[in-house]
Amino acid sequence: MNLKKKKKVQDVIQRILKWLFPWVSIFSFLQFLQFLISKCYFVQFEMFVTVLSLLGTWFWKKGIEEKILEKYIYRYVSKDSKLILNIYYGNIFDGFFNEFIKVIPMDSNLDCDRADIRIKSVQFQFRNKNFIDNQTLNDLKKSEERIIAYDNYFLLRIAEYTNTNNIELSTYTDYFSMIYELCQFIDDNAHGKPVVCSVIGGNIQFKEGNLNSMQRLQLLKLAIESYNFQHEVDIHIVVLKDEERNDKYNLTVL
Repeated sequence: MNLKKKKKVQDVIQRILKWLFPWVSIFSFLQFLQFLISKCYFVQFEMFVTVLSLLGTWFWKKGIEEKILEKYIYRYVSKDSKLILNIYYGNIFDGFFNEFIKVIPMDSNLDCDRADIRIKSVQFQFRNKNFIDNQTLNDLKKSEERIIAYDNYFLLRIAEYTNTNNIELSTYTDYFSMIYELCQFIDDNAHGKPVVCSVIGGNIQFKEGNLNSMQRLQLLKLAIESYNFQHEVDIHIVVLKDEERNDKYNLTVL
């Protein structure tokens, strides 16, 4: 069996186990009601319990477990530096983050008005919600700095758009170096204010091979946690929930 087939088998087994444990738990619990039923109705009772367990499992997975996981918070307090890192579901443009410094990933030219920018991207939302006007944006474009502090925002220049309308980095090391540069900027300029960012680089293409969304989050987390902050820094990575792809992120494995 080749690796591709092994992976498919592994995925099937994983899905079965995710549903099997809650089903067995509910089925076993309902067996305690057996003493209330006459022995002549044993088969009918077991059939009823089986169906009820399946319904209970579906309700648990879709109605309860997902709601619980939506509130899941990963929290890391560094023993070696002065970092507190929090990762949870949210949207950096929610009112809750009004007093936070927001990191806005952008292309090198700050081209917020490009017609081909993904509507779901932070860069598009930043411009679409009128957090910055054209005149200010044009003035900021003159700066040669990688990271620009504007109002309550840190504008992070990632790279230029390619001919295929993608933002591209050569290697994962380039990404790691960029996040280190951002960490240094936060360390020097946050001045005690909490900082919030999205999963930086959701639209980045890598020449050495692309990463899925969860791998990008893990790479971002690793880069931030490995940086040696000299000042008290409170960073929040908020993951935008994708209603069409519930398996896009799994914060419980961080």
